[in-house]
Amino acid sequence: MRNARIVIIGILLTLAACTGGEAEPTEDTASLDATTTAAAEHVQETLDALKAEETQAVHATETQAAVAAATATRAAVVSSFVRERAEAATQAVERVLPVIEDLFASGVIDTTAGEYIDLEDYEQVFTERDYFRRYETGQAPFEFVFHSMVTIESEEDNDTTVAGCGISFRKDNGTTGDYILMDFRGRLRYGVIRPDYWSPAGSVPGALENPTESFELLIVMYGREYRIIVNGEEVLKRQSVWDPGEFWYLIAAGSEAMHCHYVDSWIWELAEE
Repeated sequence: MRNARIVIIGILLTLAACTGGEAEPTEDTASLDATTTAAAEHVQETLDALKAEETQAVHATETQAAVAAATATRAAVVSSFVRERAEAATQAVERVLPVIEDLFASGVIDTTAGEYIDLEDYEQVFTERDYFRRYETGQAPFEFVFHSMVTIESEEDNDTTVAGCGISFRKDNGTTGDYILMDFRGRLRYGVIRPDYWSPAGSVPGALENPTESFELLIVMYGREYRIIVNGEEVLKRQSVWDPGEFWYLIAAGSEAMHCHYVDSWIWELAEE
């Protein structure tokens, strides 16, 4: 840019020298006027070019500053998101661990080591009369503790033989596995479930005192044995013959639609020893 200014100054001095005196218009002066005009235009073009360069430099500086500010903002947002997720996960584990430690202290499980898996709240209405349906959770834990607050809603005149909300687990190869089902009369049903039918093995009357209220459900699958704990009371202990498999929600309808809610649900997958 300094060299450009020197060129401009030189051109201006040339112009000043060329315009001295009062000569009569001749072909030479006409040629000189043309040269002067061209020089002046060249000066203006050079000034315009310099101004454009300065403007471009300013814009580039502003753009760099904007990019830097946007990058810093994005980094701050990501850092905040990661920190919030980490804090939420830590709080969840701290809330879950007392349950796991109580099971360990009572001898139900032999280890507290494991991985926390959060499950989204889930609700479903099933209306297919005298039939059941399973709904995927996307999980297939090996040995685990499952927790959920379950709410059962149904019409008062619903058939009590099948209607209820439950869980299907250890679905070996996605086909056969165990199931438990709490009907809206408070009876826990259990057995073996297959893709198109189930084979009831028994029931526990009075497992739930007040089926119209939400209840805490714990399923502990450890080794070849699983336990069902309802509102802090163990109501069933049973052997499982199936290999580890998929974990599903289970809903069965009787003569009326069945509405099931699962909230505050999580799985603690116990570490393999």
